[in-house]
Order: sequence, then C-alpha cells, then structure tokens
Amino acid sequence: MARSVRPLLPSAAEFRKAHVVLFAAVAVPGLLLTATGIVSLALHRFTVDVVLGVLTLAFALWVVVGGLAVWLLVRRSEQLTRLQHDFVSNVSHELRTPLAGIRVLVETLRQERADAETRQRCLELLDSQSRRLVGLVEEVLEFGRLEGGPQPLTLVPVSLEEVVSDALREFESLRASRAISVEYQLAPGLAVMAERRALRRVLINLLENALKYSGSGQRLWVRGARQGEEVEIAVEDEGPGVPLPLRRKIFQAFYRGESEAVQSQPGTGLGLAIVQRLVVGLRGNVRVEGRPGGGSRFVVELPSAGEAA
Repeated sequence: MARSVRPLLPSAAEFRKAHVVLFAAVAVPGLLLTATGIVSLALHRFTVDVVLGVLTLAFALWVVVGGLAVWLLVRRSEQLTRLQHDFVSNVSHELRTPLAGIRVLVETLRQERADAETRQRCLELLDSQSRRLVGLVEEVLEFGRLEGGPQPLTLVPVSLEEVVSDALREFESLRASRAISVEYQLAPGLAVMAERRALRRVLINLLENALKYSGSGQRLWVRGARQGEEVEIAVEDEGPGVPLPLRRKIFQAFYRGESEAVQSQPGTGLGLAIVQRLVVGLRGNVRVEGRPGGGSRFVVELPSAGEAA
C-alpha cells in the first residue's frame, strides 16, 4: 500500500491552526490569572492575599509575554517557510526553462536538414543556456557556502578600476541581448582593501539586478569616489526604484519584492543576499537609496587602501 508523503515544510493552513491554538492557550489562562489577581487584591483581608494577588498578576504577565514571544517566533517561521516555498518554485522554474530550451536545440541539431547557419545559431544558444544554468547553480552554491558560517577573506589592496573592468567584461555577455548601455565613472587611482573575487561577485550581482529591472534603451552607471577613509562604489539604474519600506527587506534571503513587476522577473531571491554577506565579509556596508531622476542606487562602502599603482 502506498503511503502519503508528508511535505518537509509546514503549509499555511498548519501555521494558521498553530496561531489559533497558541492564542487560545495564552489568552484563556492569562485572563483567568489576571481576574484572580485583581479579585485577591480587591478583597484582601490578610497580607497573604496581597502577596497572592501580586504573584498571580506577575505570573499572568509572564504567561502573556511568553505567549507573545512564541507568537512572534511562529509568525517569523511562517514568513520564512513561505519564502522558502517561493524559492523552491522559482529555482524549479529557472532550471526548467533553460533545460527545455537545450532539449529543443539538441533536437534541432540532430536533424540532418539543419543548415550551417542554423547549427551555428543553435550552438550559440546552447552556450547561452548552459551559462545560465551554471550561473544559477553557482549562485545557490555560493549562498550555501556563505550560510555555512563566516568565510575567511584575505583583504589586500585592490585597484578598483581593474575589478570594475573585470566585472563589466563578464557582464557584457549578459546584456548582449538588451539595448542597455553601461557607463563607469571612477576617480583616478582608487584602491580598496578587499578580496578581488568577492568584490567582482558583488559588482556582477548588482549589475545583474539593475539589468533585470531596466527597460530597453536605459542606462546603468558604476561610480566610485573616495569618502574620507572609505571608498564609495555605486551601481545606479533607471528602473522603477525600491520603495522605502522594502529597502531593508530586499537583502534578505529568498525575498523578491511584492509587486507584479518584480514577481514576473526571473530570479531566485539570492543575488542581493549574497551581496550583503560578501560585503560584510569585506568589512564594509551596503545600502540602497533612490536615484535622483528615478531609479535605484546601490551603494557599497569599503575601506580605502590609498592610491592604486
């Protein structure tokens, strides 16, 4: 006989049931204890009645506060579970789309009637789709590595212009199909204390995020300037921008915004979470703010290493 398999993550209905049970378990004893304490204080005849009333009210307060804390933990678990469900769904879709395209392209190449031009085009598309799969797998692996605990990063003086150039070269293939221009404006001789690979990953993720929400014909900017003992690196776009209440949430793992425009875009919700963790490892800060004229401005602050050679 086949047995039903219980899902690994609880459903929304199970969380609602837990909310109701928790509310009943806290509210009823709390109300009874509060009433008992008030009656003891109101009708006291001996000192022991006063002590009993105070202790009863204190215990009632402890029950209510403890129940509220557990309630908040359950709510947090519900939100995390919902985000994880969305993550699994998004990753499944992201994997299925390029795999289906690769299968169609392979079937096309198997046909002997395909001419040389068609074969070349299929090979280019196969390369593009395979790169997309590799990027997705690397993103998930990178997040898993960062979640495993603090990663030791060797911070050395790094030329910001060199890292930006490397990131833009890697980003070039991603924006090839979009009529979007990228400009960078860096103060001469900027150097930061960083690990080259981690900083390049930060810039690529920020550029990919900006590309995702930018329309055709728009522009992206990468700017760098010294601010006291730090270097400020900014990636700007002309997209819809990030509403003020969501500017802290977007760096949470699995979070992908709440608007239809955001949900319709492909993604796993890990790109900005990886950025935030890598920047912390580089002993810096990252934030998002509105760009004058519309759009978003993601700012990374890193320790300065003086002038680059």
